[in-house]
Amino acid sequence: MTEAPWKWFAGSNDEHFTIGPCETREEALMLAGDEAWETIYLVEARQDPVDMSKMIDGPDIYERWLEDDEELYDEDGRCCVDVKETQLKDLSEMLVMAVRHWQAKHAIAPVKYMFSATRNEESIVTELGDDNNV
Repeated sequence: MTEAPWKWFAGSNDEHFTIGPCETREEALMLAGDEAWETIYLVEARQDPVDMSKMIDGPDIYERWLEDDEELYDEDGRCCVDVKETQLKDLSEMLVMAVRHWQAKHAIAPVKYMFSATRNEESIVTELGDDNNV
């Protein structure tokens, strides 16, 4: 999955940005100017698509398999499966590729409400905010 481009967002506080995504800071600021906010919070942010493959952990899947299938053990409790570290690494890599292929094939790329990354955060007190402080 690729990273989303940086976009500008504006809000009335530094947690919820209700304006955006905008191509430029100026566009976000202009749109926020139409709101009755005491302070305008601006941020440049990315909202990357969710990559399900980051949830893949080959060793965890292997351990769950061993825990869930009693028939893998003989009467003395010895496991009949012996997987090496290199094989677990290979399992992880192959599962990651399969999940990424599946997401791409079906165009499944949800974007979370929260930002993946932020930069250039600032706040601007508006005339409305100045009036309340007099």
